[in-house]
Amino acid sequence: MDFAISTRKILIIVIFLMSVLALCAAFGLGWILHAEPVSAGGGCKSLPLRLNTNQLVKPLLVCDMSFNKGKKLMAPLSSKLQSIIDAAKKQNNVSDASVFFQDFNTDDRVDINENSKFYPASLNRVALMIALLKIMESKPDSVPQGMVYNGADENSGQEILPKCALQKGEYYTIDQILETLIKCSDNNAFYLLTSSIDNSILQDLYNDLGISVDLLNPDQPKDYDFMNTEDASYFFRILYNASYLTDNNSEKTLELLSQTDFTQGIVAGVPKKIKVAHKFGLATFVNPDNQLVERELHDCGIVYHSKNPYLLCVMTKSSAPIANIENVIKDVSTAAYQFENSR
Repeated sequence: MDFAISTRKILIIVIFLMSVLALCAAFGLGWILHAEPVSAGGGCKSLPLRLNTNQLVKPLLVCDMSFNKGKKLMAPLSSKLQSIIDAAKKQNNVSDASVFFQDFNTDDRVDINENSKFYPASLNRVALMIALLKIMESKPDSVPQGMVYNGADENSGQEILPKCALQKGEYYTIDQILETLIKCSDNNAFYLLTSSIDNSILQDLYNDLGISVDLLNPDQPKDYDFMNTEDASYFFRILYNASYLTDNNSEKTLELLSQTDFTQGIVAGVPKKIKVAHKFGLATFVNPDNQLVERELHDCGIVYHSKNPYLLCVMTKSSAPIANIENVIKDVSTAAYQFENSR
C-alpha cells in the first residue's frame, strides 16, 4: 500500500510539472508572436489603415507592420535601388525619383525618397475605376450601363499614344469604357467618365485612403504634385487584399491591369512569363512656347513572382527623353526582381 501511495504521489507531481511547463511554453510563444509578427497575415504591428465610416465597424483596408522588422534583410536591395537613382540623377536621366517596394509574403519593404511627391497622371485611372466599382456595388443605378462618346479626340498630341480608344459617335457599355480606360490608358474614356459622373466618388476614395487632395473646391489652388509612391501603392494593395471592393471586382480590376499595353518600365525588368498587374502614368509640362519643361513618368504595380509576389512603384521627374526614363524604371524593376528571385 505504501508503494502504491508513493507511485500515485509521484504521478500527480509529474502531471503538475508538465502542466506548468505547458502553460509557460504557451505564454512564451504568445508573447513572441505578439512582439514580432512573422508574416503580413499575422496581424498589425503599426499604422493600420481603416475605412472611416459612420458605423460601428471600421473595416481594415491595409495592415502595415513594423518598418524595422526586415530592415537588415532589405539593406542590399535598398542600397542597390539608391545607387540606380543616384546614377540616373548624375546622368541627368531623372531630376527626382522615388521607389516603394513591398514583399507581400513578409511585408518587408524599401522606401527610397519617400518624401518626394508627384502628379499621379494616368495612375488616376486606377483610382477612378476603383471608385466607380465601389459606388456600383452600393448604388448600381447611380452609374449608367453605357454611354455614347461625343467628345473630341483627347489623345491628340500625347507622347505615348494609346493602342485603342473610344471613337466619336459610338456607344460603349460601362465595362468596355473601363477596359479601354485601363488597358489602353485612353484619355477619351477618362474624360467621358469624369464628365458624366460625379467627381465626389473619386474624392471619397482619396479621403478613405488618407491621400490629401481637394478635387471639389474650384477656388482651391491646385498642387499637382500631391502623391508619393506609398500613396500610389494603396490602389494596388487594396486590390490585392480585396479589402475595398468585392473579390470579383478586385480580381476584375487586377486582370485588366495585367493587360496594360505599356511594357517599357516594370514589365521590361522581369521575365516574360511573369504576370504584372500595373499602370503607368505620364504627364508632360511645357512653357508658353510649347517647349518641354519637365516630364513625370511613373509605373506602379504588382509583380506575381511564383514564390514572392511583390509590389513596386517608381515615380520620376525628368526632362530627359522618355526612353532614358523608361530604362531607369526598367533597371529598378530588374534589381527588385533579382533580389526577390534570390531569396
